[in-house]
Order: sequence, then C-alpha cells, then structure tokens
Amino acid sequence: MKLYFKEAAWEEMKEVADIYNEFLISLRDITLDQYFDFEDLSLEERTKLLQERLENDRGQVILVRDGDKADEIIAFISFSIINCFLVVSSVKEIGYIDGAYVKKGYRNMGLLKKLDEIAVNELKKSGISYLELNTIASNKMANDAWSKLGYKVFRQQWRKDISE
Repeated sequence: MKLYFKEAAWEEMKEVADIYNEFLISLRDITLDQYFDFEDLSLEERTKLLQERLENDRGQVILVRDGDKADEIIAFISFSIINCFLVVSSVKEIGYIDGAYVKKGYRNMGLLKKLDEIAVNELKKSGISYLELNTIASNKMANDAWSKLGYKVFRQQWRKDISE
C-alpha cells in the first residue's frame, strides 16, 4: 500500500468536499439527526463553503491518498485557527478541528494519529497552544480515537431544538 500525506490544494477542493460529505453522512447515520441533513447543497456549493472556511479562518486540509488506488483520498483532517470561545480568556486563538475522517478499510492503521500530528505541528508554527474539536456524544468510535490521541473532555456543548 502506497499512502502519502499532503496539504489539499484549491483545485482538489471538489474531491475534499466529496469525502467531507461521506464524513457527514456517517455522522447522520450514527445520530439519525436532521442537523446533518445537507443534501440540498450541490457539490459546487459545498466546495465553495469549504474554500471560504479555509480562506477566512486560516485553515488547512491535510489529505491521505492511496497511490495504489489512483490516488484516491482515503482520509483527511480539516483544521483552522479560530477565536477562543471565552472572550475574556488570555488565550485569544485556538486551533479547531472541524472534520477528520478515515474510510473503512483504512482504519486502525495510525492514519488519524499521523494527521493529528501534522495538524498539531502546523498550528504550533502559528503560536497556537490549544487544539479543540467536537464529537457526537454517542459516537463511541470517534470518542475513543480522540481520547487515545490525548484529547480530554473539558466542556460540553448542549443543544435545544426551538424550531416549534
């Protein structure tokens, strides 16, 4: 297996949007939550939103491609620099992982660990001291994976449906 890691280029964003969709579908399937219903957006619209997020939030997407399968994207991590949620904190900016995904068949090979290491190193170059992410409470696989990488729960995010 010939795997390689690289930063996504602008011209690769449609491919990134495609695997990002696979990631979101997996979340929707785990949660059965309409929050992850994005099917009304075209691939072009999703691509544009990802590009804008990366541009506006000083973000990066790191890809893992399988050279044995026509350079198919098999994993990614998307991260950016955002303002700290607590406006009075001495910490002004943090790193934030807004998506990470490894396709079935490539899991438990250390790909997420390597992607996390790359993200950490890139963010440290920008002077960032903290890296945060959110997971779905019921997503045991994700929660276990991030815990093994040294992440700890330090706050909880709650949600209330007020649409009615």
